[in-house]
Amino acid sequence: MSAKTDEAKNNDEISRLEEQFDGITAKIDEMNELKSQNEATVADMKAKLVELDNRLRNLQVDYHKDKSTYEALSNITERYEGYGGSVKRVMEQKDANPGIIGVVADIISAEKKYEIAIETALGGNIQNIVTDDENTAKKMIGFLKREKAGRATFLPASRIHRNSRLLRCLMKQEYLVLPPSLYQPRRNMLM
Repeated sequence: MSAKTDEAKNNDEISRLEEQFDGITAKIDEMNELKSQNEATVADMKAKLVELDNRLRNLQVDYHKDKSTYEALSNITERYEGYGGSVKRVMEQKDANPGIIGVVADIISAEKKYEIAIETALGGNIQNIVTDDENTAKKMIGFLKREKAGRATFLPASRIHRNSRLLRCLMKQEYLVLPPSLYQPRRNMLM
C-alpha cells in the first residue's frame, strides 16, 4: 500500500507542478504579449520622436534664417541704408537728441499689400525728418551746416496742425485713393 500511496502522492505532486507550470507559462505568454505591446508603443514613440526631432530641426533652421534676416534688416534700418547721406547723419544723432522723432517712413505704417504704393506716392518725402519742435529742427540744420553734410527736410510736429495740409499729406488722406484706415501714424506725436 505504501507504493500506491507514494505513487498517489507523486501524481498529486506532478499535477500540482503541472498546474504551476501552466500558470507560469500563461504568465510568460501574458508578459510576452505585454512586451510586444510595449515594443510597439516604444517603436511608435521613437517614430514620433524622429518626426518631432525633424520638425524641431526645420523650425530651428527657419528660426535662424528669420533671425538672420531680422538682424540684417535691423542693421539696415539702424544705419538708415538707402537714405540720403544727410538723413543718415541726422538720424545718427537721434540718441543724443531726443527731439528727433524719426523719418516719415518710421512714423507711418501701412498694410503690407499697400506699402509699395504708399512708398511710391510719398516719393522722396519718405525721407523727411520729423522733429518734436522747430528748435530741434534748427539745431539739426545747424549740425548739417557745421558738418557740411548736405541738406534735409525737417517737419516739426509742433507746427503741424491737426487739420493742416501737411498732416493730411503725411497721413495720405488727401492724395491717395485709399481709406485712411490703411495708413495710420505709428505715434501719437502728430495728433
